Amino acid sequence: MPEKETYNDEIVRLFLLGAAVWGIIGMSVGVYIAAELAWPALNFDIPWLTFSRLRPDHAFGVIFALGGSASMGTCYYVVQRTGHARLALGNLATFTFLSRHDVLLRAAAGETIAVELPVLNMGRRARPADLQRLLVFLARLFAAVHHRAYPASSVCTARL
Repeated sequence: MPEKETYNDEIVRLFLLGAAVWGIIGMSVGVYIAAELAWPALNFDIPWLTFSRLRPDHAFGVIFALGGSASMGTCYYVVQRTGHARLALGNLATFTFLSRHDVLLRAAAGETIAVELPVLNMGRRARPADLQRLLVFLARLFAAVHHRAYPASSVCTARL
């Protein structure tokens, strides 16, 4: 009897854990900058802690990091269930997780630090890495759909 293949839920858990961590970070920054609006002395006269410097970090953390990680984890979950197959090329899924969070960490640091040190991001965002991550993600989805094992009863045998 062939061994039953299980779904790759480890990568789904990693993405959802990443989403939870980014959610905590982004929402904590949001609470801090909201408190800073009520009590301006909370910036302690440190330029990096002003509302205008931390607001983009909050938006980035909640929208792109939390939302994107949750979306990618959900996509990996749904593709396996609708395709009735494990993700093909399992290490590539781990690569998408690691590369995505590497880009997110660099972008989050660049949002705050690049205001003082523009050489860190050369005046642009991490667009090439985003494109690379998107292409790898689409390749994974294509590989998962292509790898799907169709039962013999679902194959159309009719001749035209």
